[in-house]
Amino acid sequence: MQNYTIEDARNESANIAKNLYGATNVNDKFPQLLEVFSTVIFHSHNNNLLRVQSKTNINNMVGLELDVEGEKYNVIRQQQSQAEGQVIFNITNILAQIDIGTEFIGNGNKYNSTLSSIGEFLTLGDLSRDLFISKIETFSSTKTAIVYCENHGLASGIQINGYGFSIAGINGLQTISTFDKNSFTFTNNSITSNSTVIPNSSEYLQANIIKINIRSVEGGSIQNISKGVEIVPTNAITYVNSTGYVDYNEIGLGADTETDDNYRKRIATTKTQKSTIEYIKNIVLNQAGVTRVAIAQSTPTIGNFTLYFLRDNDNDPIPTTQETIAVKSILIDEGNLHPTITADNIFVNAPTEVKRRFVINGLLPNTSRMEVAITAQLEEIIYNIGIQDTTITPPTTTQLITQLIQKTQDSIGNTVLNITSIDILDINDIPASLSLAIGEFISVDNISFA
Repeated sequence: MQNYTIEDARNESANIAKNLYGATNVNDKFPQLLEVFSTVIFHSHNNNLLRVQSKTNINNMVGLELDVEGEKYNVIRQQQSQAEGQVIFNITNILAQIDIGTEFIGNGNKYNSTLSSIGEFLTLGDLSRDLFISKIETFSSTKTAIVYCENHGLASGIQINGYGFSIAGINGLQTISTFDKNSFTFTNNSITSNSTVIPNSSEYLQANIIKINIRSVEGGSIQNISKGVEIVPTNAITYVNSTGYVDYNEIGLGADTETDDNYRKRIATTKTQKSTIEYIKNIVLNQAGVTRVAIAQSTPTIGNFTLYFLRDNDNDPIPTTQETIAVKSILIDEGNLHPTITADNIFVNAPTEVKRRFVINGLLPNTSRMEVAITAQLEEIIYNIGIQDTTITPPTTTQLITQLIQKTQDSIGNTVLNITSIDILDINDIPASLSLAIGEFISVDNISFA
C-alpha cells in the first residue's frame, strides 16, 4: 500500500478499461484518457492512505478514539473530581456543633460538610497543652508578631486570645492576618519591641474554634479555594460565627476532566518509554493523588532502588505508611517489567521535608505587585527542585537568584533590578544551604521581604 506508484495506477486503469469495454491494447488506443484516469486513481489511493495514517497517528486523535488508544497502554484519562478541605470558624460556646451535610458557600460555589464536628478550645502553650509554640517573634517597626508552632490548623481571620505574656502586644484578643502550616502572624499596635519569646507554662494563646471538612457539590478545578478565603454557612449555626476561613491545606483536589493534549502526552510518554526506571515513575504518577516521584538506584541493576513520592494536593503531601505500601504493591505487580524486580529489592519510602525560610533583600522595584511575582516564582522554583535522587543537583544560591530574576522578568514584564541577596534560613536554624540528602525535598516555610 505504501509502495503504490503511478505505474501501478496506469496498470489498474488499463485493467478497468479492459474489463468494462473489452478493449485490448488500451494504452495504445486511449493514451491521454488513461493518463487522466491513472492520475485520478493514484491521488485517490494515496489520499486514502493519508487518511488512514492520520487516524492512526496519536497526534490526530481526539475524544473517544484517544481514550481507546490510551486503554491499549493502560493509561486512563483522569476524570473530573470534587474539591475538599478544612474550614475553621470561631465559636462562642463549647457546645457548638456542625452536622454532616451542612451547606456552605465559598467563591460562589456550594459545599457540604462530610462529617459532623464539635467545638474545641485550642490552647497553644507548653508541651502539656494541645499545641506547642516553639517561639514568638515581635517586630516594633511593623507591629507584628510571628507565632511558630507545628501544624496549628488556624487561618487568617480567626481570633485568638493571649494570656500571661510579659511582652507588650501579645496579650488579649488578636486576629490572625497571615499564616502557613507552621506559623501565623497577627498585628497589634501595642507591640513596641523586637523580641523573641519562648513561652513558659503560664504564657499561652487560646483559640475557641470548630473545624469542619467540606466537599464541593460540583466537580472541577473551579471548586478549589485558596487558604484564608472566607466560607459562610447557608443558614446560621448556633454558637458558630457567621464567617469561616479555609486552613493552610486549601480546598483542593478538584480537577477538570483531563484535556486531550495532556492525555495525549501521557500516552505518548508510555509508548516511547526508553528505560524501566522511567516507566516505573510513570506507573506511580498514574496512581490517583501522586504528584512527584523520584527513584534512587542502589546499583545499576534495575530492581535495586528506593522510590519516594509526594501527594501535594492532599492535606499532607507526605504519604502515609498505608499509601507507601499500596504503591509498593503496585510495583511488585508490575514485576514482569524486569526479572530483577522483586519484593526484596524495591523500597518505597516517604520523603523527608526540609523547611526553608527565605528572606529577600534589596528588591527593586519594591512594590506589592513585584513581591507577589517574586513569591510565586520562588515557590515554583523550589517545587520544581523535586525530591533528591542520584540524578539531580539542587541549584546553588547564585543559580537560584539567576532563575528567580529571569522567571520574574518573564512573568511580570518588568526588569528586576538590584536583587542584592537572598538569605536562606532554616526554621530550625540549620546553616543556610539548598543541599539535600537522598529522599529529601525542600518546602517553602516562609517568604519575607527585608
